[in-house]
Amino acid sequence: MPLTDPMRGEATGNGFAVGLNLVLIGSGAILAGALLFSAWTLPPQLVLPTVSLVALASACIVAFIAWRSRPRDRRHPTHWDIAGALTFIGMCAAILSEPDQVVPFLQVATGDN
Repeated sequence: MPLTDPMRGEATGNGFAVGLNLVLIGSGAILAGALLFSAWTLPPQLVLPTVSLVALASACIVAFIAWRSRPRDRRHPTHWDIAGALTFIGMCAAILSEPDQVVPFLQVATGDN
């Protein structure tokens, strides 16, 4: 039996939608996988920039999903909230990383000496 919103008199859901749960679990798994994979395979100074790039790319994907999905009840978390949290995580990882240690790797990758 659906709950009824007393202010509007219309039926409301139970909070999270199934698609929102999948996006939340999927983006968390991708972020954790990127962290573990980069910690095992890359030098330590490249772990945070890699996590930052993965988090920001995931935020872009979730923001596109949010843009294409129908508007939801704003009292519950939405796709936009997940995209904002991923952006926050990506920016924090970028701020905590040291750019001086990444520059030599970028020079080797582009062939600039």
